[in-house]
Amino acid sequence: MDNSTKEEVISLYKKGHSIRQISKLIDFKYKREAIRECLKMSKIMMRGKGIIYKNYKDLTLKEGALFSELLGYFYGDGSLHKYKDPSHGIYDCNLTFSLNENDLVERVVYITKRLFEFIPKVIKKKNSFYVIKFRRSFAKYLKETGYPSGKKSEINPHLPMEILKNDLMKKHFVCGFLNAECTVNKTVSVQQSVRIKLPKELINALKQGRKAYQMGKTECYFVKWSEAKSLLDSGIPKSNALTDLNELLSYFKINSKIYPVRVYIGKKDKIGVHYELQILHESIKKIKDFNMLSCTKKVEKLNNLLRE
Repeated sequence: MDNSTKEEVISLYKKGHSIRQISKLIDFKYKREAIRECLKMSKIMMRGKGIIYKNYKDLTLKEGALFSELLGYFYGDGSLHKYKDPSHGIYDCNLTFSLNENDLVERVVYITKRLFEFIPKVIKKKNSFYVIKFRRSFAKYLKETGYPSGKKSEINPHLPMEILKNDLMKKHFVCGFLNAECTVNKTVSVQQSVRIKLPKELINALKQGRKAYQMGKTECYFVKWSEAKSLLDSGIPKSNALTDLNELLSYFKINSKIYPVRVYIGKKDKIGVHYELQILHESIKKIKDFNMLSCTKKVEKLNNLLRE
């Protein structure tokens, strides 16, 4: 294949054209097999079933930091689920952001394109939030890194501590996680829910005398921890994600505390304990000093908090 055609083929492929479309656009000068071989020899990351993404262990220092940040977004507010028939091993993965977090959407798109050479699909849902949909090949890759599939409240996963090998990766992961999941109000805090199982009589005791709330078609109950703890034993599981986040923050000498906030009783009497990690007041400035928050709306709130 001559150099001029080779450059055209690579350019068309990077713009999203399929190999079949490229063959047509170059007037069938080369067959699809030749085009595919040209792309492989040029070390262009291929799309489709046979795609192989670069192993995170082989990333450069800067690439590793970006990958860690992307993982932070996923562990904060991402989802990975088997697609339709769970027997065939195909996964879907998404990230969600509110409409006033378009800067985070742009950041995630940039990191994905920079590291994996594709642009995820961004969908605006009902004028209320963004959904970023990733390729199924990337979803499978994410699963292979150890990212959990299914509802995080049920799995209660640990954060990928073994991947975060250096200071830069740790810092960028925390930044992605806080961007996705933290609340900045009177302090900087993160909440996570952990699903637990309780006997029917204990669930009824938690409900007794309490008002039921309607969330869509679901009737649910919220019980303050101060009112629930006397009924629950010490064997209630902690939030692994918040425990690991606490460890990462401590690494940077940022002090935080974790405590249960409430018990949630939802559809079919499913029970969740809501935990909160709160960064202590004397450590809030370090979040800014270490650039562990970049979301525009949250940084503005953080600056206001520091001025008080």
